[in-house]
Amino acid sequence: MNHINSSYASTQADSIKPLVKINKEFLIVAHIVLDSNKNKNISEAAIKSVIEQLNSIFYPIGASFKICEFKYIENYNYNELVSGKVSKEELDPLYKLSHRINMYFVEIPDLTACGFASVGGIADFGNIIVAKKCLDIRPISQLYGSFFGLKNTFDKTIPELVDGSNCATAGDGFCDTPADPYVRGDFMSNYINLINCNFISEKKDANGEYYYPDLANIMSDYPCGCLTFTVQQYNSMANYYNSHLGTW
Repeated sequence: MNHINSSYASTQADSIKPLVKINKEFLIVAHIVLDSNKNKNISEAAIKSVIEQLNSIFYPIGASFKICEFKYIENYNYNELVSGKVSKEELDPLYKLSHRINMYFVEIPDLTACGFASVGGIADFGNIIVAKKCLDIRPISQLYGSFFGLKNTFDKTIPELVDGSNCATAGDGFCDTPADPYVRGDFMSNYINLINCNFISEKKDANGEYYYPDLANIMSDYPCGCLTFTVQQYNSMANYYNSHLGTW
């Protein structure tokens, strides 16, 4: 019990401290892969709109993003990012621009996720792959969270307990994000009422306690609420970037 109280007290203390700041504008190169008919199947205006929304989400830590260039990849063989056909590692050697965030917009026919981000990619100029039909602020902001080193709230590397007693070392590693039972690929309707976004899952943790995850957290997959990062998530992203300033 003392550990739980200590974790809670630490979380409360963090919540009243000023957030760590980045204070930097990051430049983005948006690479749009054309299809076999040389169609983009996505608009530059829509991409810019999502990035503007992203700026609002990252504003609390002084990070902003600006598209400095749109580039078009005419080799349609790279338009379908599917297992065994085109790997995400193939794009960077051919098209990556240095000291930029490189975003590639492609089709992902076997869609189990809206894209892929190099976890912690801000440290070594990794890339972000986005499915064209997933151009929405929720998946984009989650990809950027991963890019700045965050795990998903439902990370199961070490299962997190509902009581928070292992919150600093399990799940996503944060004590201000409740344990999350979601498994990517499961039907979302098994977890929430899709009409009113009430959490309905009766899954229990190893102690037999019911979960109550934060449905609005950006690093969750629940399509609910006003998107948010927590204080610890914001500070982690800022600290992660600030510890890798030499790469920029």
